Amino acid sequence: MIKLPQAKFGARNPSNRSEKLAIYAKQTCLTALASILHFATPAWAEWSYVTTGESGDRTYIDYATIRKDGNHRIAWSLIDKIYLGKDGQMSELSMREYDCKEVRVRQLSVITREKAMGAGKTLGGHDNPTSWRNVAPETVGEATLMEVCAR
Repeated sequence: MIKLPQAKFGARNPSNRSEKLAIYAKQTCLTALASILHFATPAWAEWSYVTTGESGDRTYIDYATIRKDGNHRIAWSLIDKIYLGKDGQMSELSMREYDCKEVRVRQLSVITREKAMGAGKTLGGHDNPTSWRNVAPETVGEATLMEVCAR
């Protein structure tokens, strides 16, 4: 028989087998959901180094997140800062869409974190896609686009 933790806050203790199984199923689903959300977060990604910008900030890509749709790619990237950002962040994770044919990019989502390599507490972020920007030659943006589009 499955042993369940005692109910808290004065809730009634389930008395029959079907109630206990329903509670167990809910707990199992919540545990599974928490695990999925935990591992879907980009902080646990396998980051591959791309390039270092003029400021010294290093850019990484998680190749496992690249999704193709014709000439477009969507991927997570990470900027690991060498100096503390204006909001106290040491890293920035962003989901970007790359247009490999038109050589342009737009940011779909961004998360700022307090520690290097996407670790630590989330400080901010948004899910507001930006407008498309052309990628200038010989920049971090071009190096990142070339890596993502080559996949």
